[in-house]
Amino acid sequence: MENIYLILEKNYNIFNIKSHAIIKKIYYFDKIYYFDINETKQFLIENKNLKIKIIFYIYINWNFGYNLLEFIKNNYKKNELEIIFITDDYWDTGSNGKFLKILYTNIQNLYKIICPAPNINILRDYTSLNIKNYISNIKFNPLWCCYDNSFTNENNILDNKILISGRTWDKIYTERYLLSKINGCVTLNYNNSDNLILNKYNCDKNYNNEPLNTYSIELNKYLACFSSSVYNTHAILLKTFEILATGSLLVMPLNEKDYIKNIGLIDKHNCWLIDFNKDLTEQVNEILNPSNRYLVDVIRRNGHKLAKEELNSNVYFKNLIDIINSFYTF
Repeated sequence: MENIYLILEKNYNIFNIKSHAIIKKIYYFDKIYYFDINETKQFLIENKNLKIKIIFYIYINWNFGYNLLEFIKNNYKKNELEIIFITDDYWDTGSNGKFLKILYTNIQNLYKIICPAPNINILRDYTSLNIKNYISNIKFNPLWCCYDNSFTNENNILDNKILISGRTWDKIYTERYLLSKINGCVTLNYNNSDNLILNKYNCDKNYNNEPLNTYSIELNKYLACFSSSVYNTHAILLKTFEILATGSLLVMPLNEKDYIKNIGLIDKHNCWLIDFNKDLTEQVNEILNPSNRYLVDVIRRNGHKLAKEELNSNVYFKNLIDIINSFYTF
């Protein structure tokens, strides 16, 4: 990747530790620097006139992002730097929402953004910003994929239930909350899920070791697993990819239909969508009914095939590089 430089904030990890495959592939960039804000400013000053692409991934510590944006805004003209921001969120809540508003408000032609929102309409709805004039500076691409260690072999001896893993707060994960009340559905609460996901990983802070796939093995025990967005943002969460990679049936809300088709998901072909405006018990029973097992097996195997062929980390990383290269031409 000629002339592509990645700058990460010193002492902060990138991405979700589970997505180890993407982290490893990022090291194919020409240079990776771990800088504090002062070192970052100095790097920008020293490389102002060079034809290089500088990528920032902003995650968790928004103060670094605030300071960086202020520096860029006050010291550079439009199109003077070739800078790309990758963000992991796009909804206007909490401290991340405040930072993202500043990021999108100041975009003009000072930098580019790779955003995980499905499209411009969703981004506008959840940032409340008029960014129509700068849409050419934003590319939409899911942050996640089926990372290497998320894949498991198909399990034909499955617990005939729908697993709901992660938090089930009714205000944030409304569909998870509602589905968790239905017979035939079981929950893996956040604390237990977090232990499976993080504490049993064998990674050091520099990602030198391979992570264990404990969470994927847990998903793989069930006939079906449920995934939804957060705050009804239509975000495609990492959980969606992880379920597909295990060969379990991916169950999602019907109102995600128009958004998940962007990654090849089609109702009753490689996933199963349920309508939360209709009887949930009836729909859950339809999935778990032994008389429908052949159909469910066909659908979940199609999902597993999609994951292996089109949603793996190699495909994702190629798409990411294509997007980066499409922003600037030397």
